[in-house]
Amino acid sequence: SVESDDPWPVDNRRPFAVKWSTPQKVLLIDGRPGSTPFEGQAYFLQKALAASGADHGISPFQAEIAYGLEGREGLRDLSGYETIGLCGVSGLSSAAVQSLVTFVEGGGGLVHFLDESAPAGVAALSQVGLVPRVISLDGSAEEVSLESWKKGHPAFVGFETPEGGSLESFDWRDKLVVNP
Repeated sequence: SVESDDPWPVDNRRPFAVKWSTPQKVLLIDGRPGSTPFEGQAYFLQKALAASGADHGISPFQAEIAYGLEGREGLRDLSGYETIGLCGVSGLSSAAVQSLVTFVEGGGGLVHFLDESAPAGVAALSQVGLVPRVISLDGSAEEVSLESWKKGHPAFVGFETPEGGSLESFDWRDKLVVNP
């Protein structure tokens, strides 16, 4: 409020609203960290999540990298995270799988970033219904045609202008076949 001696006190206050949000905590489990951070499965994903396209420059995510769901102290506590990202994880113990099931059932998000180790990495998760049952990675050069797509989807927005390229002739490096 503003101190004033004028006879009208109504204009001494100016209410306003602010949107206050804290960054969503994301835990990235790096299944194949490599010998340098740049070789890890989660490093560039963490950097992408830290970037922000907003004018104020603050990312809506706070990503942390871990190298497993289990350690010397046992299972990692997932309660402080909103999303777990599995990056190149090729094997999970039954206790870790159950921890992820509990996390997802409690409202947490789970994203599995697949690579060539995908079939081995998702076997235990598919048994509990956290991923589709059949996943295969195919590096063939077979031509794939897209019948339609949502042009407004964030993955395709960059292709809307001539400077962004065109999806009419898009070279796919490999494809991941998922059959629910």
